[in-house]
Formats: sequence, structure tokens, C-alpha cells
Amino acid sequence: MKVYLDTSILYTDPYIEKPQNHLLFQYLRFKKYKLFIPEVVLDELSIKITNEARNVINKIKNLEKLLNRFLPRESLNYQEKFIWNDTYKECNLQILKKLKEFKVEIVSYPKVSHKDIVFNEMNQVPPFRKDREGYRDYLIWKTILANIEDGEDFAILSKNHKDFGEEPKLLSEFQDELKKTKPSSHGTVYNSINSFFESIIPEYKPSEKKWTDFENRELLGNFSLKNWILEHLAIEIYDGDLKIAFIGTESGSSSIYITDVLRINNCLITEIENIGELNRIIDCYIDINVNLSISIDAEDYNTFEEIRNFTMFEEEFMETGSSTWWNMDEDIRISVILEFNYKTGQCISSEIKTIDTVYGSVEL
Repeated sequence: MKVYLDTSILYTDPYIEKPQNHLLFQYLRFKKYKLFIPEVVLDELSIKITNEARNVINKIKNLEKLLNRFLPRESLNYQEKFIWNDTYKECNLQILKKLKEFKVEIVSYPKVSHKDIVFNEMNQVPPFRKDREGYRDYLIWKTILANIEDGEDFAILSKNHKDFGEEPKLLSEFQDELKKTKPSSHGTVYNSINSFFESIIPEYKPSEKKWTDFENRELLGNFSLKNWILEHLAIEIYDGDLKIAFIGTESGSSSIYITDVLRINNCLITEIENIGELNRIIDCYIDINVNLSISIDAEDYNTFEEIRNFTMFEEEFMETGSSTWWNMDEDIRISVILEFNYKTGQCISSEIKTIDTVYGSVEL
């Protein structure tokens, strides 16, 4: 069976380092599935992460300005010059290098009629939508259609059910086109890696037992989950994700970050998967009490209603150029996947799935 990946599968892990993607690529290669990535996906992915890199650098420079209010002017000087084309080429090269390791085939852009594209876009034929989006999804679908032979079955992995369909069915328009052009072929959509695994791996099922002992030697071997939570979890959580969970928006240069994990309230291990003889993946929920450092500047406060609602200050506006910061303790729940070496205790990779707070939550 041919398996095609959408940009949404790789966007948060473009270099295939996190547990779920690592397991996916390893399994498909081991089982000799044919794994494909349309060239349009590769280009879209490289452009998106390059733009994200530029956004992060801009945030660093804004934070530099904030820090220099309190430190000697020359104490911090972030001079990283962002050259878009060079960064794009490097990202593209590194992604290609990793895909080559897993023997992934890149499928070239399809030959499509511009007249058909304009017709479908103007008439909002899915995947085209009112917001004019859907062009790249259309190209991805045409790439897949041109790459399969009549009678070949295929799967599309995409987290966005609006783009290709809600699992397991393709969009009705895609089904109709498939019947006309490749009537003996069948396509299946999976909206998550987990659902794909559950479909193709008979032994891949959620564990019936739940483990609450996060120092269980039989389960974890020499890996200390407790130490990982206390020493490494805060580093793995991106500031922007915390802003969405607590404030409801990632916009602006204000920041929220974890300074310390104060207490582990609970830990529930829900799934286990062995990879080879020594590596193991666990899926768990972690309830922790953390100390947060929060910084809000006047421009963000005056611009974003979400920030004003979060702070609940009496003032309607902050004085231009001013800022405020404080610390507070909060309980949060983190859903995380960890890959570790059972014998050495080394954490190989980690992936935050969700962050839940009393203010809101974010699914990553």
C-alpha cells in the first residue's frame, strides 16, 4: 500500500525526531510500505518552518529590547541576521536528508490545467473554500492521483479533515474523481498517526491497564520519569503554547514561561509501545504544579482583548512603553509522549500533545 503524508503531519516535527513520527517512519520502512511525500508538501513545509524561524528571531529581538531596559545597554546584543533564502535552503536540505534516511520518495508536482484550478476555486469545489484556501491541497491530491496505478490502494495521513476528508473517507469530490479515473483503487484517510497505527498494526492497541507509579522499574527500566518531569519538562514546553493555553492567543511579544516544576500531583501512563529490544515509547498524562513568570507590555495589553481579560487589571489601557511582570503558581496537566532507552535510561525524544489549564487548553 502507498502511504502519503500531508504537511500537517510533519509541521511540528519536520526533522522526524519526535516519538510518534519516529515510530511511524521506522515501522513503515520495516514493513516495506511505500511512503511518499508530494513535492508541494516538502516546499510548503520548508517555507512554513523558515517563516516560523523568522518569527522566533523577531520575538528574540523584541525580548532583547525589553531586557535592555533593566540591564546595561550593551549587555545583550542579538545580532543574528536572518537571510530568508539561505535559511529556506538549509531547512529544505535537512528535511530531504532525513527523508532519504527513511527511504521516502518525493513525488514531483502534477501536470494540471490552470483552467480547472480557476474553475474549482471560483466555484469553491473542495478542497477550495470561501477563504480562497485549498490550492496546495488540490495539488497534493492531483499528485497522489497521478502517482497511483488503477487497482492500487493508498492512505493519506492528514490532521486536517477539511482538506482530504474525515477518516476513513475521502472528500466526496475526491471519491468521485477516483471512481472516474482509477475505479479499482481505494483510498483511506487517517486524521491521526494513532488511528493509522490502530488500523494497520494488529497488536497496536491502547493499554487496558493504567500505571500511576511513575518510578515503576519493570515498566521504565533505568529511565527516571520523575527526574525528567522535574528537570526537563519545562524546557520542552514552548512559550507560545503556554500563551494560548492561559491567554487564548500567541500574538504579541508578551511571554509566559515555566520557571520551576514545584510538585508532581499525579502521573498516569496510558499506553506503551516497544521499539526493538531496548527502546520504549510511553504515552502519559502529568499533573504538575508550576511557577510561571509572566511579562506583559503595554502594546500587547492595549491591542489584545485576550490579554486584558487574562490580567484583569482595573486600568483600561497601560501607559505606552511601560510593562509589567509577576510570578504565580498554577496547576496544569500535560499530555506527553516519551521515547527512551530501557537499559541506559536515556530519553531519546519527547512530544507534548496537549496543555490543559483552568484558563483554557491547547492541542499541539
